[in-house]
Amino acid sequence: MMYPRLVESDFETEKEVIINEIARSEDQPYNLAFRRMMQTYFGTHSLGHDVLGSRESIRNMHIEQMRDYWKRRYAANNIILAIAGNFNWEHVVRLAEKHCASWHRGESGRQVAPYEPAQPINDIIVDENLKQQIMILAMPSVDLNDPEYYAANLGGSILGDSDGSRLFWNINQKGLAESASAGIWSMEGTGIMILEANSTPEEAPHVLKLLRAELNSFLEDGIYEDELRRAKDKWISSLVLSSESTFARMRSLANDWVTEGRLLSVDEEVERIEKVTTEEVMRTLRRFPMRDKQVLTTLGPLSEKELLA
Repeated sequence: MMYPRLVESDFETEKEVIINEIARSEDQPYNLAFRRMMQTYFGTHSLGHDVLGSRESIRNMHIEQMRDYWKRRYAANNIILAIAGNFNWEHVVRLAEKHCASWHRGESGRQVAPYEPAQPINDIIVDENLKQQIMILAMPSVDLNDPEYYAANLGGSILGDSDGSRLFWNINQKGLAESASAGIWSMEGTGIMILEANSTPEEAPHVLKLLRAELNSFLEDGIYEDELRRAKDKWISSLVLSSESTFARMRSLANDWVTEGRLLSVDEEVERIEKVTTEEVMRTLRRFPMRDKQVLTTLGPLSEKELLA
């Protein structure tokens, strides 16, 4: 990867592979709806660009663009080497120096800035061939480096994690939707709270109202201590269990260096989670215009008039 051949014939072959991947992704309704939500929410912002690209952008790309990108970004000062497991540190350092000392320097980091949509948006994609209605509500939330990142994520878990949350009990477990969930997706410079549900067309208008009603109740009435305790226990249990996986620990080491610029121990992360209070959760989430800048993306047989009736 650090010194690829970047032969034009290989490059052209790979372009066709990516175009086929785009076609396959379009055959998966949820993936299609989620990508459309990102494009609608972020607009011309770089996060609105599809990771796979488009058929046109891939076909129009030429080999010199990739070679130039490699020179700028695949550089020693833009790489983190993370290792976990049974190894000899001095030996690893010697290997890294032997094999990586000649790597060139290039650009590092990126320009990031806070982002929120200017106004609420409804993006209703009608596909009469589908038997279910996919609904995704996105709204502003915390970025990766927000000091109240842990509070926001605990709030997202209380509202809509996959089991035991408010959306789970009040929508999913009542048989109104195949799935109903919520969570925070934090990135550099920006973040979004996502509420989503997948239901029959008959139940979809009611389920969409319930998603918004549960969010309103959450923001207005706050949360209970026992809800926060359960959310903390779930997160801490997952964190401790994952730390026993060598591969997961290696991934977390790299992530720590990207987000914190240092290593973060399991004990320190548990302490951050435990320190969060119910007041902090609500203060954090109420900072953002969650009700005023909602982006609704739906995919299914219902029109906007039918869905929002």
